[in-house]
Amino acid sequence: MPKRKKAEFLFKTCDCGRKWKTRNEFLQDKSVKIAGYQPDFINGTYNHFLFQHRAKGCGGFLAVRASDFADLREEPCSAHLCTGHENCPGYCMNTLDLRVCSVACRNAADRQVASKLGNRRLMRALFPAIEPDVDAKPAKQKARSHS
Repeated sequence: MPKRKKAEFLFKTCDCGRKWKTRNEFLQDKSVKIAGYQPDFINGTYNHFLFQHRAKGCGGFLAVRASDFADLREEPCSAHLCTGHENCPGYCMNTLDLRVCSVACRNAADRQVASKLGNRRLMRALFPAIEPDVDAKPAKQKARSHS
């Protein structure tokens, strides 16, 4: 009887064919940028971060469960959903709005994680193998005087 190949676990696969084996490999890829946050307003189990794969010729979007990034939360998710209430700023109503919310809401902890994921400098601190963003503008150098 022929041996079966062991199934290879992949963290994410893009429609263009690019595959990431681990979350860290995914986060280290400079062509992957966070693009949005899609909360589950029913029970919070299926909140997703939306990423765009900006590799040449791609531009595809990938959804990753927010729970895959639970270790990056600074505090546990609240049990209460405040969307639509008086003190809610409504950020979750726009998938592309990644502003951090100060309301004690079930989605607030994930919005803080989204902010971290969008900050390449912070990501390099959390995951040291991440290289500087090639899209970042170089710092201006001061002119030296030769006196």
